[in-house]
Amino acid sequence: MASMVRSNRSKGEIEALASSIRMAKTEAIKRGQTVVLCASADALRCSGSNGWHSGWLVFEEGATEGQPADETAIIASEQAFKAGDSLLASANTALITFNRQGFAFGLPSGGKVVFSLSTSPEDDNAKRCLVLDLSGNPVIERSGGPNCA
Repeated sequence: MASMVRSNRSKGEIEALASSIRMAKTEAIKRGQTVVLCASADALRCSGSNGWHSGWLVFEEGATEGQPADETAIIASEQAFKAGDSLLASANTALITFNRQGFAFGLPSGGKVVFSLSTSPEDDNAKRCLVLDLSGNPVIERSGGPNCA
């Protein structure tokens, strides 16, 4: 039963990230502006960390590259995970930028980033990964998938 609860929780957490990625991509296209998704511990500024379990922001990029110009630039935010779960991005990726065509750029070499979600306590059946490439379309995998070891 506990494993099923962890699995459902991790599914919801990784879906929240996928939803924010889709929102950032859509907003970039709709606004015709660069939109950034970044890890954030305070829902106001990017943290510069690859630990996305502390929360994240979606914002329209302004005068300050890689940070919201002010609170009005913030489109959406997600709070920290409550269960102690860990969501880490590969290659120390702390932010993803979407251009006005909706493509993700600034990704690590190889053109993709993998977000690995591990539960607390660790449960391989509940592990999820989200793969994002230059197309800006998130793909979720379960443990054992080609990008989710």
